[in-house]
Amino acid sequence: MIDPSEGQGPAAAVQALGVPGPVASGLAAVLGPDAAQRVATDPWLVLEAGDVTPVQADRFAAGRLGGLDPGDPRRVVALCRWVIRRVGHSGATLVAREVVLAALAGLGLGESAVAVAVEHGGVVATADGSLLALAEVAAAEQELAGHVERAGTQGADRLLVVSGPPGPWRDAAVAAAAGEGTTGGGTTSGGTTGGGTTLIRDRAERLDTHAVLALLREVGDGGRVVLAGDPCARHAAPGRVLADLVERDRVAVRRVEAHASTALGRLATAVRVGRLEPADPAEHSLVVAPVDSVEKARHRVLQLVSDSIPGRLGLGAAHIAVVTLRETGPLGAGALRGHLQAEGVHVRVSRVDELDESPVPAVVLVLAADATGSLERTMLVSAVGAASAHLSVVTQVGSVLAQALARPPAVPRTGLAARLGPLEGSAG
Repeated sequence: MIDPSEGQGPAAAVQALGVPGPVASGLAAVLGPDAAQRVATDPWLVLEAGDVTPVQADRFAAGRLGGLDPGDPRRVVALCRWVIRRVGHSGATLVAREVVLAALAGLGLGESAVAVAVEHGGVVATADGSLLALAEVAAAEQELAGHVERAGTQGADRLLVVSGPPGPWRDAAVAAAAGEGTTGGGTTSGGTTGGGTTLIRDRAERLDTHAVLALLREVGDGGRVVLAGDPCARHAAPGRVLADLVERDRVAVRRVEAHASTALGRLATAVRVGRLEPADPAEHSLVVAPVDSVEKARHRVLQLVSDSIPGRLGLGAAHIAVVTLRETGPLGAGALRGHLQAEGVHVRVSRVDELDESPVPAVVLVLAADATGSLERTMLVSAVGAASAHLSVVTQVGSVLAQALARPPAVPRTGLAARLGPLEGSAG
């Protein structure tokens, strides 16, 4: 048998099996250097790439295996994991068994599917069997909970959280907590503590369990990790590590409040508690532009990024970002990216959940009428917090925005929260 990875990189080796290029790259990132061998042995592993559907996976597997057995344990495990991941996009790492069973029934699988997935190790269940989780996520949450417990018994030198909206106040709190060093996008070294390394990670709400574990492993027992972030913002999925740590108070937490002096700052403070702040026409930090058609919205976005913001604020394309709620749709990231490029304007266009750790001086947030189902408080907190100096909101949603903000965000169920115990001050 020919090794499918011989002489090729992992992504190219997976693509050689008949997997499309973008999916192959995703699988190589998720499955590692032996991705091709694993997919060749278990073709349903293509479902580990986020954009593959069960129908596509079945078609690929049938082609590789010369037929399709719906009860193939590899298929059953893959579909169970796919269902749990889909629910996990909301942040949950623990999913109710009945929710998984209902989804699996829609895929033609019966109640025995969960037992098969647990038996083969891809899925784990809680002691009473009522909740299910991906095996590797559950293991990571258990390990992180152990680190948190040790941090609680060893004092503040192991793990520290600075909680609050982004800005100079949070940066100052981080600098004071770390002793020295700088904050900002990415991971920075903040010097030494008791002979060990201090690592500072800003925008820590975007870290999942594995990322936080990697930081703790890097500094070792003698070092310190400082996580700075906003628990009110959208978290990386699956999980909500920062919020779980802040809410349970099992590690040292320093809470920071912003002292807003601009309309943008006041809006950033307001959205965290579910309110809107009106724009001040005399200020340039916040502009709200209602539009009633796709054409007008596209024109307004183009005007803002090519004329108004550069002219008024002196910012170039590298310091401007257009942010949307969705990739698809006439005002989605894909459509706006193509429209601006056709006009010769090259600025970053991305979804809210694609924002990286570094704030952008000017952000144009586009709220499309067909994306109202995606409007929720944590996403808006993230979008507003991404702008460090100016925010323009191009909106088709009218009063729906205020209604979406007023709804308290759902709190997804996570294994880390369960292991850390009840909320601070609760009876349970």
